[in-house]
Amino acid sequence: MTDNQPEPRYGEYSSNPAGGPEHTVYPYPIAPKPVARRTWDIVLTSILLGLGALNVFGSLKGFNDFGSAVARAFDMRGVGTFTSYGLASGVGLGLNVFGIVLLMITTMFSVRLLQRGRIAFWLPLSAGALNLIIIVIGAIVVMLGDPAFTDYMNRTIH
Repeated sequence: MTDNQPEPRYGEYSSNPAGGPEHTVYPYPIAPKPVARRTWDIVLTSILLGLGALNVFGSLKGFNDFGSAVARAFDMRGVGTFTSYGLASGVGLGLNVFGIVLLMITTMFSVRLLQRGRIAFWLPLSAGALNLIIIVIGAIVVMLGDPAFTDYMNRTIH
């Protein structure tokens, strides 16, 4: 089937007699765009990831013995004798696993953002804030799960 129309050039519309879409757009040749590098963001993101790694790996031992840390805090505040070591051990293990997994995910996505030339420092900052929130929630769960703490709170309130 011959058409009297001239061959379309890049970016022009053409009728498609083969029964497909009514018009096909021929794309312009696209040259790859260079990725913008922000040295300050690379340095800041790397420093924040390093601090996050120091924090996570530095707290492994403390969370492995989370019950003893809570017991010392109870003694210092005069709360009473801490007895929920099983709960504290489970929460401590969960905090360790969460911290390591969060660090791995944060590092992976930060590197991807940096490779694409996007701002990435916000990601380790956000992950650090999330890790802190989870640690506080874990500590609250352990304290509220101990009878000595609930007795102390009842004495303090009444």
